Amino acid sequence: IRFGLPKWFDQTQTSIGVRGTWRSLDQYSPRYCPTMIMTESGPVCDPTAPGYPDGYEWEIRTYLNFNFGM
Repeated sequence: IRFGLPKWFDQTQTSIGVRGTWRSLDQYSPRYCPTMIMTESGPVCDPTAPGYPDGYEWEIRTYLNFNFGM
């Protein structure tokens, strides 16, 4: 969502906005870790363990752009 004048007025502008992103995670995602297993070097993530659902994450970003133009 972006608030401000439309770009077709061809001038710099001050704007404020919010952006949301939802991601699904599976065994190929770097941050997916449904369970840990113990190895000789300590606990390690096991993304291929059976019986665990895929994960998900939300990312919320806000921004504010100021116009100091004449």
